[in-house]
Amino acid sequence: MKKTKQYINKTFSLAAPNLTINGLPVAPESFVGTAVPAPNTVYEPFDARKRRQVADLITQEEKLLEDVAALKRSVPAKVAADHAERIRAAMRQDEDDLRERVARDASAAEADEAGTAAGAARGPPLAARLQRQEGVEGGFKSAVQGLNRLKRDMPAVVAKMERARVAGEYVVSKGR
Repeated sequence: MKKTKQYINKTFSLAAPNLTINGLPVAPESFVGTAVPAPNTVYEPFDARKRRQVADLITQEEKLLEDVAALKRSVPAKVAADHAERIRAAMRQDEDDLRERVARDASAAEADEAGTAAGAARGPPLAARLQRQEGVEGGFKSAVQGLNRLKRDMPAVVAKMERARVAGEYVVSKGR
């Protein structure tokens, strides 16, 4: 047995310089019988209190996991319900505001009609509201005329620019 160990140790000691593991050289000591023997494992005696404490902690962990799972199921629904209620309240408020504004506009229109019936010379009620109508129409007309003029004159301007560019390149290239 001793001779066998010596033979194995000598073989691995001589082969170790020629061996690589994952591209790294192998130390001969890792194969030789000088490796440290596994340490003796020492176990402490059974303690019932620690066992009970471990069981209590496991039970507590399971209860907490159940609570988390219940919250994962209930919280999204609660948040969605709260959000839906806020939206409904905002919609009710908007509808109330709209009704109030419609009523106010209707009463203002009735007042305008009563005022125009007394003084029919003022014309239709919309004419009084659109005081700037003539100015807006004039501005629009002049803008359309300007666009038409631009559309008509643009090809000539582009042609002049192209001729000027060609002439400029000629002057620069000839050095005049």
